[in-house]
Amino acid sequence: MSVSSQGWNSLSEHKTEDTETDREDQAQDRWIWGVWLTVALISVAILPFASRLDGVARSIARFCGFGI
Repeated sequence: MSVSSQGWNSLSEHKTEDTETDREDQAQDRWIWGVWLTVALISVAILPFASRLDGVARSIARFCGFGI
């Protein structure tokens, strides 16, 4: 009985192909990462203004649902 007929080595026999579905999944993943990166950059860009201006800090808190 050969090793490949025992079944535990069957994964090495399969060829991996880059299918259309894999490409679509990668494109969707990149889009989501781009959205989160944009949100993070905007959040970091607001921090200096929020720490100096009381009105900006209050509006951010109001936007997040906290009443100050």
